[in-house]
Amino acid sequence: MGYGKLEDTRSLITRNAGELGTYGIIGTAPINSGKRGRPGTAYYLNEEQACLVCILARTENAAAVRKQVIATFMAYRRGQLVPVAQTPAVPRTFAEALRLAADQAEKIGQLSGVLSDLTMSSREIAELTEKEHKNVLTEIWKMFIEIGLLFSQCSRLLRT
Repeated sequence: MGYGKLEDTRSLITRNAGELGTYGIIGTAPINSGKRGRPGTAYYLNEEQACLVCILARTENAAAVRKQVIATFMAYRRGQLVPVAQTPAVPRTFAEALRLAADQAEKIGQLSGVLSDLTMSSREIAELTEKEHKNVLTEIWKMFIEIGLLFSQCSRLLRT
């Protein structure tokens, strides 16, 4: 919003917690910057709370931020937002690691069946779409990440 530090936005939320609380529970979670010192707090605001924070902010960029927040919530209501691919959780136990490995093997098996019937090299795709090969590779990696494949599995599937 144009504040010098992220802490200034957090301070705005803390100062106005009473009013923000009238619009629902203010979700919080501890965050660690990786530096020394006390952990900070991440705030998770609902639509009304986010709009109120934008209204209360008196910075040069506040109007632009308000416009973006409103546009984002309106796009959400209209179903125009594309879901963000979830980052797979890092296994914490050996059993979780085995389950993840089994899930990944199943995905590879499903893809292998599809790919064995219809395959095309990334160079062929680049030539067909008239794009640079490096850009095609970038898009392929993005697709692999979206479907949740790990790097080692992607490299086996990708044939340049």
